[in-house]
Amino acid sequence: VAGGLAIAVFLVRGMPGEARPLLAFALLCAAFFGVYELLSLTIIEGLGSTVLVSSVALTGGLLAWSLVGLKPQPKARPDRAVLGPGLVLFACLLVIAALIVGGGAGVTTTIAGAVLGGVGMGAAYPLLSSEPFSTGRPAATVGTLIAFAETAATAWVAMLAGGLYSALHGQGWTPVGALQLVFVVLAGVALAATVLAAARRSRRARDDPA
Repeated sequence: VAGGLAIAVFLVRGMPGEARPLLAFALLCAAFFGVYELLSLTIIEGLGSTVLVSSVALTGGLLAWSLVGLKPQPKARPDRAVLGPGLVLFACLLVIAALIVGGGAGVTTTIAGAVLGGVGMGAAYPLLSSEPFSTGRPAATVGTLIAFAETAATAWVAMLAGGLYSALHGQGWTPVGALQLVFVVLAGVALAATVLAAARRSRRARDDPA
């Protein structure tokens, strides 16, 4: 938690008064890569399936991100920068449901969640990563902050999700129970990304009512 707060403080200080898109971007990356990091563990340990099936889920998520991200839609409604983290949030909820259901239905639901998360990442990533450049700040400064946001958020969520799972499993939790709690945490991260993305839209509308 302290690491996440430190990342947020650094980004806010880098773009004072205009950090909401950057914070939403960092949380989007954290939520998606947290889900992505745990997909194989979920499918193999949580649902008792195979490495091949986990590869299908991973590939589906990345492919969905790549294809959807090819065509950014900054003027689309609903706002893709808000819809994207919302879809990642829904993907987390699908995986939680899959772990409850188990079996073949659970595996199918997890794959669907992986693809849906990829769609969300593809919809929001190009918008939230490019929007800070419209603030008028030097491109080198903005580019550095964006790179830091993605790298630091990915490292932070790896420690958060992986560390939490290891700690719970070490305390005697079953893989299913530990994974469910970790995905609840990731859902919270995705929810925060969605709220910040929506807040950044509301603020921009107030600043430019036309």
